[in-house]
Amino acid sequence: MEVHSHDLMLKAEVYRTVGCAMQVLNTRGHGLLEKSYENALIAESKLQAVPVRQQPSFEVVYKHVVVGEYIPDLTAFDEGIVETKTSEKISDNERGHVINYDAEDKNRSLGFSPGN
Repeated sequence: MEVHSHDLMLKAEVYRTVGCAMQVLNTRGHGLLEKSYENALIAESKLQAVPVRQQPSFEVVYKHVVVGEYIPDLTAFDEGIVETKTSEKISDNERGHVINYDAEDKNRSLGFSPGN
């Protein structure tokens, strides 16, 4: 399969997951703590039949040695990492967490933060 840089991977899954996040934001607005948005996103995902897991744990491996763990806020469709953020801007550090994890785990091919 040829993938162009402008093609969105897992397009239907992304739209459904972002749709849940937008519903939460449109219903509750700004000003909640990240954990409240995370829990609301879990509730909305269940209502819209979007499969999510809250704070799953994944091994971080360096040269075949487990050196730690990565715990994202959510995973969606067992393919995407969802990090809820309430800050005005996503920093390179936060972006790097998702990108570096995705590079190591070939089963996770999507990362985004619906809070911005």
